[in-house]
Amino acid sequence: LKNDNFIILSHTNPDGDTLGSGVGLALMLEKMGKTVKALLCDKEIPQYLRFIKGSERYVCDFEVQDSDFVIAVDTASPQMLGALGERFEGRVDLRIDHHEVSTPFAKENYCVAKASSCCELLADLSSMLGVSTPDVATALMCGIMTDSGSFRYSSTSADTHRAAAYLLDA
Repeated sequence: LKNDNFIILSHTNPDGDTLGSGVGLALMLEKMGKTVKALLCDKEIPQYLRFIKGSERYVCDFEVQDSDFVIAVDTASPQMLGALGERFEGRVDLRIDHHEVSTPFAKENYCVAKASSCCELLADLSSMLGVSTPDVATALMCGIMTDSGSFRYSSTSADTHRAAAYLLDA
């Protein structure tokens, strides 16, 4: 990753997958020496998700620099970003998502519809980059658990369980 400054966008009405993805990715990038800002338009993180260490890092607004690399996580369309969708129109460099029905709106789109969650995809990235920590693992496991319905939903696969096992080991 040649960029040094990253912005991570998460969707409105945050759930475990968008927060887990955003926080997990931010922590991974920071472990690689990158600077990361996380944006979310909602005023507060839901109480049940505040245990994710790093969720407090989300802010609603700040100055954006031209050098920033913008990543949207767990976002099927720019409308899911609320006001951030308009603010970042044409500026999203990468979208990481798992929704079956989606609108490609970033310059690059990494979308795997068969994945249970965006966090499942990021667990694979964490493994490939060797940047897992207990905090990364907790954030990503939260997204896998919420979006797979604790492994009950039909999107749960052997890959979901492998990702969870990797995160548990971390």
